[in-house]
Amino acid sequence: MQDQIERANGGRSGISRRQFLSAAASFSAVAATGGVLAACGSSKGSTSGSTSGSGGKPSEGGTLRVGLTGGGSGDVISPFFPRSNVDFCRTDQIFDPLRAYTPDGQVQNVLADEVTSNADATEWTVRVKKGVTFHSGKPVTADDLVYTFQTMLNPKDPGSFIVLLPTVDVKNIKKVDSWTIKVPCTQPLSLFGDTLADYACMVIPTDYDPKNGSPDSSVGHFAEQTCGSGIGNIAAS
Repeated sequence: MQDQIERANGGRSGISRRQFLSAAASFSAVAATGGVLAACGSSKGSTSGSTSGSGGKPSEGGTLRVGLTGGGSGDVISPFFPRSNVDFCRTDQIFDPLRAYTPDGQVQNVLADEVTSNADATEWTVRVKKGVTFHSGKPVTADDLVYTFQTMLNPKDPGSFIVLLPTVDVKNIKKVDSWTIKVPCTQPLSLFGDTLADYACMVIPTDYDPKNGSPDSSVGHFAEQTCGSGIGNIAAS
């Protein structure tokens, strides 16, 4: 498999295992513990059969089923507590990150429109792109960014992301305007911008319960409340 990946990438091992798994699961329906992913906006009926050739206009709708190994009764849909390959693939479809890595290891903006620091990297400015909405129709705003950082870096209930940004002064993160926040640090943190591309840094809306879909969730692994801005959402099977 690795040889095939390298040949597809021009002989370079520039694609990570997680990137490969994520790409394989894009626009997918992952059946696991009573839940499936449904592509947002794809309300048309399923199609069957296969076509050959690359000509013609792509048709909307249909169903793609992807089989993945590693899932089980411990699967979660919280973006802050992924455990297995299935969790990674599922959360990648439901939620969007602020930034992400390209196949050649460069960091690019996804939901972020701007990520800049002051001279000594003790304060960072993060601005979200305008016009992005969650599955509920609610726009992604600075309030959601503040809530996302407060949730990810909550010392009383930390996700896996907290160890990557130990000097962020969570209590003093401020909203500047409807799209922009300021993130202060107790010490210089020059890698803050690159760290936003980590797999556990997904943006959630202010009405998202951080316990929803987490390992100790009391509302079930696949609660209907789960809502991100990614290409897919969770739906009952």
